[in-house]
Amino acid sequence: MSRNGSGTYSLPAGNPVVTGTTIASTWANTTLSDIATEITNSLPRDGQAGPTGPYNWNAQNLTNVGVFGAISATFTGNISAAAGTFSGTLTAQAALNEAKGADIASAATTDIGAATGSYVNVTGTTTITALGTVQAGTRRIVRFAGALTLTHNATSLILPGAANIVTAANDVAVFVSEGSGNWRCVSYLPATGQAVTASGTSRALGVDCKNNATTPNSKFDLLAAEWTVRSSAGNVVTRWNQATVTVDTGLAGPAANGRDQAGAFSASTWLHFYYIYGSGQTDAGIVSTSAPPTGPVLPTNYTHWAYAGAVRFDAGSLLVKTRIKGDTAYYEAAIGVLNSGSATIETAISLTAAVPPNALTVITKARAQYSDTSANVTMTLAFRYVSGTTYADMNVASPAASVNIWNDSEIHFPNLSQNLYYLWNAATGTRNASMSVLGYVLPNGS
Repeated sequence: MSRNGSGTYSLPAGNPVVTGTTIASTWANTTLSDIATEITNSLPRDGQAGPTGPYNWNAQNLTNVGVFGAISATFTGNISAAAGTFSGTLTAQAALNEAKGADIASAATTDIGAATGSYVNVTGTTTITALGTVQAGTRRIVRFAGALTLTHNATSLILPGAANIVTAANDVAVFVSEGSGNWRCVSYLPATGQAVTASGTSRALGVDCKNNATTPNSKFDLLAAEWTVRSSAGNVVTRWNQATVTVDTGLAGPAANGRDQAGAFSASTWLHFYYIYGSGQTDAGIVSTSAPPTGPVLPTNYTHWAYAGAVRFDAGSLLVKTRIKGDTAYYEAAIGVLNSGSATIETAISLTAAVPPNALTVITKARAQYSDTSANVTMTLAFRYVSGTTYADMNVASPAASVNIWNDSEIHFPNLSQNLYYLWNAATGTRNASMSVLGYVLPNGS
């Protein structure tokens, strides 16, 4: 007889036999045939044949499983495997619940390939240069518990933008093994939500920086619609719509919102202001005597900077009142660089106290003033930014004897070594050339 609904097998009628009973062929044939049938209906251990219908595991587990071959069946329960390999295509028609692995301490080789789950926390601050070896196609989702450096390698640790990444607490990355110890980061999400790229260029857009309203002589406010800050490794982070930061030239450093040096700045020098960033740090500013591309000495845990602009620290160690709008700095009061100029040979005009060395363009207001004892005398005042070559000139005519006449003009010059030149065309009458600097254009990318 066959098994019952619970799978229990019972011998056919005539069993069990009684001691002393003569063995008859009908009993033997019936019993052995029935047993043979049930053995045939059982799964052979050597895998010669499979089940002919759905197999009910009765909520029991498969343990110590080797390699699954091609699977065409539908799993309607849970699949849990501590180890083993599925080959072929596995289609999940419901949630695929992956395990979280044990935390892994950062090391030069942080072996996420040997992780106990697909999602792991990496702790510590040790620089990572490798991620271990596991078969190609293996995926790991990694959360970083703190700040460390992921070191880009074009073969073994391929990172977005081909540049190192300094992590921050709660940054998350997805890595895929390419085999032989090589890994590719296919996704990186900073905890800040800002994108990580590596264009290699810092910039500031929508810049509106000025002397602090309360303490204008020693503090400067930095504000922009967008700061794209760059690290020394080449990767950049863009910060949008951040609050104003106030930088104090009196705060010893290197310090966020202070100087990048311990000692006070010398008087009569140019100070360069920067917006600075570090993962997990409050965005800040810093001031330095170093212009780009050298940039400032950054405080601890700050890694990126963007240039805002340069402001004059005058002879009294006070910040000259300056407004930086976009890429242009404007003085609240123009700075005179030439007065009563009457030379008829080329004469230098020094701009060192009015224009920073890294300025791209100088914005000036020039005046040619002249009078003569004769009427209808015309004089020419020439300005040059290259010695020997006139860039702009101004004509002024005396309409009547002893009448003082002048001509004003705004002229923009390229900044070459903080120098300009002027000369009059003749040594007649009373000549007076003057020039003031209204502002200058800065290389801040705005």
